[in-house]
Amino acid sequence: MNTQVTSGLSTALPIALVLLLGFLLLFRKRPAERLPVLRSMVLLFLLLMIVQFLFLVFHEGGHSLFITQRDVPVTLYVHPFFFSGFSRPSFDPTNLWAHIFGSATSIPVALLISLLSWKRRSPALLPLTMLFPWVALSDGINISGVMGGMSGDFENVVLLTGLPAALFAILGAAIFCIGVISLFSLLPLAGLDPRDNKALFVIPAAMFLVSMLSFLVAQLFVPGSPIDREYSLGQDILLTANFSILLYPIVGLVLAVLYVTLFRKLSPRLPAWLRAETVDLAWKDFRLPGILWAVSMAIGLIIVI
Repeated sequence: MNTQVTSGLSTALPIALVLLLGFLLLFRKRPAERLPVLRSMVLLFLLLMIVQFLFLVFHEGGHSLFITQRDVPVTLYVHPFFFSGFSRPSFDPTNLWAHIFGSATSIPVALLISLLSWKRRSPALLPLTMLFPWVALSDGINISGVMGGMSGDFENVVLLTGLPAALFAILGAAIFCIGVISLFSLLPLAGLDPRDNKALFVIPAAMFLVSMLSFLVAQLFVPGSPIDREYSLGQDILLTANFSILLYPIVGLVLAVLYVTLFRKLSPRLPAWLRAETVDLAWKDFRLPGILWAVSMAIGLIIVI
């Protein structure tokens, strides 16, 4: 067993134990709520992978628009997992628009898709309505430069244009906050009421499950895969997969705390189009999310392997 696998598993085990303990403590005296909580967790697990896949398709597809102008074959490394996506071969690093077009494509396309389904939002349509909130969260971080912006797109924009980094930090933070509010406004459709504490388990647990699946897929299939052999990106992918085990449960917990505290107070003041009634999930609500998850998994595995 290599050191990365050992490190990943040693990180995952205490997180899994904490989540299990949290589940037992939160619902020990409320057994009737256990199955609804698990339904919400499974639904959110499916949704996160669907919107992650679509985000990478639109974001990396935006970057690839400039690669196709060179009349060379383009490889889109897109998938539903919590590790890096890529568009290869690399574009000209001095081309300003090539850096911008990832976010400039994914944000408006995701917004259009979510708006078209927003009026009839329901658990079954969450893969569409939740797309913009997830893209806004991801690209908000990218634009603001938090954690190096992950891909560094807008760090390069600052270097090329000489514009102040604070401008993009403010813009990215604003997009991120819009993403948070719109995401929170949809969580009642996943069976999560801000007036109870279910979200404190469901959100970090769902993100942890995606992270663990991503870690396993990366460890099993990325070393020696085409993207590794041709572009030597295997190590970068493995590092982000390992890091996701710790990162996403923490992000999930922070979002959950904000949801049951600040959003609980804010939600009654929101306009009607940003409010939703909490839904008691039934298994029929999983049909479309389940189908879309299976499709995104199949395509993602084909690309990764």
